[in-house]
Amino acid sequence: GLFVSSLARTLQQSVFALMMLSVAQVVLSGLIIPLGDPKNAGDWVLAGLSWLMPIRWAVIALGSGIDLNAVSGTPEDKLWSHDLFHVVGAWAALVVLTAVFLVAALDALSTRLRQRL
Repeated sequence: GLFVSSLARTLQQSVFALMMLSVAQVVLSGLIIPLGDPKNAGDWVLAGLSWLMPIRWAVIALGSGIDLNAVSGTPEDKLWSHDLFHVVGAWAALVVLTAVFLVAALDALSTRLRQRL
């Protein structure tokens, strides 16, 4: 959200972009559309995009922590394996994504401030 807001020039742009990003986060979380076992090119593209979304990694951390594969009604995902490697890996990915988006937001904001001065 901070990164998207740092790129927007107006409040309307920011609200629209954050709304679309929220929809993308929900769709690419892996709970609505099964992303755990891609079968064709379209599935691979969606699975690849989902790896850039923090919500996907949060769902992986939650799913592997509580063994979401054992819960009925959810599509099975290999990344939800109930072991320490998947939990720690998901948390590490969240930390890395947070750092990357924070650095990108700071860079965008510093560029905008330099343009104003």
